[in-house]
Amino acid sequence: MKRTLLPYTLLALVVCASFSAEAQEKKETPWSGNVQFGLSATGGNTTSSSTNGGLSLLYKKDEWSNKLDFNAIHNTSEGETSAELYDLELGVNYYQTEKDFLSYTSSNTYNEFSTYDVTIVNAIGIGRRIINNKEVTFDLQLGPGYRYQRVADTGEKNKEVVGQLSGNFVWNISEVASFTQSIEVNTGADNTQTKSKSALTTKILENLGLQLGYTVTHNTNLPEGSKNTQKTDYYSSVNVIYSF
Repeated sequence: MKRTLLPYTLLALVVCASFSAEAQEKKETPWSGNVQFGLSATGGNTTSSSTNGGLSLLYKKDEWSNKLDFNAIHNTSEGETSAELYDLELGVNYYQTEKDFLSYTSSNTYNEFSTYDVTIVNAIGIGRRIINNKEVTFDLQLGPGYRYQRVADTGEKNKEVVGQLSGNFVWNISEVASFTQSIEVNTGADNTQTKSKSALTTKILENLGLQLGYTVTHNTNLPEGSKNTQKTDYYSSVNVIYSF
C-alpha cells in the first residue's frame, strides 16, 4: 500500500456519508453503521498533520449478525510520513440460539511503521453472549485460525496455525453516551499477538457525535532482524462520527 491510497480512502468515506443521509428517509432495514473522520494540523516552527477516518457497517437479520469495520490513519511530520495504518475487520455470526453462535472472523492490518507491516488472521469458532440486556452486552468467541505476518524490515513471512480468543463489550451508559471494548488474542508457536480497541462515543445531535478511540497491539516476540525494539504499538483518535 502506498500513500496515494489515502485520498481514495477519504473519498470512500465521503460517499458513504452522502448515501447514509438518503438511507435515513427509507424504511427500516437490517443495515446500520457509521462514518468517522478526524483531522489535525500544526504549522510554524513545526509542521505536522494527522488524518484518520473509518467506516462501520452492521447487518442483522434473522439468525445472522455480520459486521465490517475499516479504519485508516495517516500522519506526517516535517513533510515525512510518520504513521500509516489501514485496518479492515470482518465478522460473521450465525446464531443457533439466542445466546450461542458460530463465527468467522477476518482481520487484515497494514502498518508500515510496525514490527509486522502486514498481519492477516482468518479464524472460525464458537461464541456465546455472556451478558445481554439493554445497558450491557458481552460476547466471547473461541476457535482455531491461520495467521500470516510479514516482518517490515526484512520481508520475512511467518505463517502458522493459531488459537483465537476474542471478546466484545458494549455499555450503553446513557441515551447519549456509549462505551465499546473489543479484544482479540491470537496465540501461535512463534508469537502471541493481542489487539485491544476502546471507544467512547457521545451524541451531539440526532445522528452526529464525537468518538474518542484508543487501540493497542502487543506482540510477545520480536522477529530476528527487526529494527523495531518495541513490542507494543498504540494510537489514539478523536473523530466526528455520523451514524445511520
